[in-house]
Amino acid sequence: MTILSDKSFAHKMAALGPFEAEPHLAIAVSGGGDSMALVLLADQWAKAQGGQVTALTVDHGLRAESAREAAQVATWLQARGIAHEILPWTHPKPRTGVQKAAREARYALMSEWCRRQGVLHLALAHNLEDQAETYLMRLGRGSGVDGLAAMPECLELTDIRLLRPLLDASRQSLRELLEARGQDWVEDPSNENTAYARTRVRALLSPLAGGGISPKRLAKAAARYGSARLALENQTARLLAECVAVYPLGYASLSFNALMAADQEIAYRALSRVLCCIGGRQFGPSVEKLARLYKSLREGEGFRGRSLGGCRIDSSDRNILITREVRSGVLSLVVRPGETIHWDRRFKITLGGVGADETNDNSSSLKLNFLGKQGWNTALQQAPELADHHVAYAAKVSLPALFDGEGICQIPHLGYQRAGAAFIQKSQFCPPNSVSSQGFFLA
Repeated sequence: MTILSDKSFAHKMAALGPFEAEPHLAIAVSGGGDSMALVLLADQWAKAQGGQVTALTVDHGLRAESAREAAQVATWLQARGIAHEILPWTHPKPRTGVQKAAREARYALMSEWCRRQGVLHLALAHNLEDQAETYLMRLGRGSGVDGLAAMPECLELTDIRLLRPLLDASRQSLRELLEARGQDWVEDPSNENTAYARTRVRALLSPLAGGGISPKRLAKAAARYGSARLALENQTARLLAECVAVYPLGYASLSFNALMAADQEIAYRALSRVLCCIGGRQFGPSVEKLARLYKSLREGEGFRGRSLGGCRIDSSDRNILITREVRSGVLSLVVRPGETIHWDRRFKITLGGVGADETNDNSSSLKLNFLGKQGWNTALQQAPELADHHVAYAAKVSLPALFDGEGICQIPHLGYQRAGAAFIQKSQFCPPNSVSSQGFFLA
């Protein structure tokens, strides 16, 4: 267990590097003891490098006192000269799965802030006990190597690095550091709510430790699974380099022969990685579902395509085509000229203004959606030259398209734009997980 100090923290950060000169780190700060300790340590480290930190507090609005607590964090950090921003979660709250939805919203808000500000590193305050709890929860679900590796110290996503420099620091040591530095913290009552699975698992740590199964030993087991996961991911990366092509239009093709020649476990992982990328998902399908897909592909004859992980999988001529699954109306999103959004978690889209010869202002009715079968047929009638695009039909109908009250305005990836209509200035395929990035690594 690490004895916390600015020196030991600097040693851990060096292992998580390299960092740019004068680094700027975003720190997730709820106001609890773990995150308050992290922001104090990270602030000292960043200043020693000539850099800075910005603390980000997400106000979920789930408790009456959340706004007051966020303001209290702002006051504490302002007194220490630490930049701080409050990010409110303003979307409607779900009736079920609240913790999961709140977690996803929290990461989305902080990640988007980092992208807008050009900040590459987002530090999270998960500690030793958090890692032990995650390991036990995954064990209880019957997870394989990836799940039992629990949380990585660094997770590299498409345009952001998630850092967890406190995974070997105990919850108690973090509070002792705060007491030594005269810093208070907020106690979140939801941490005691036994309606949540993590709270129930947390209650097991003490009796397990009494039997010799300490959080430190559980975290060590997770680290060993992490090493095994890395070895498997290295093999998967080599296979992907041989057999996969990913296209800017948001689809991928795989060599059937190369995939089937690989070890079955590695083939499953390759399929999962591609499905995550094209489907815009954070996590891949279960091993059971991947095994069924693999078996169907291997048997060949009679394979009529399949949907999995938000993707459509088709196979012909020893080639596997993976495209985004199109579901009518699901991703219809109202947008405004000048806005930049991350549509379908896959495309970063920036809208320009309104064409100079626009006579009817339809900007209030602009919507982004899949092009879809009907949209493609309509566009083809208006611009027959679109038929010259040698792109698979399943890929074309899954593309983002801009609609208004008069119909299709633009299909940016096919070069179609209706005269005088509001337009997409830029559309870039930018999924949360790339095929090439391994993401998970241990310091």
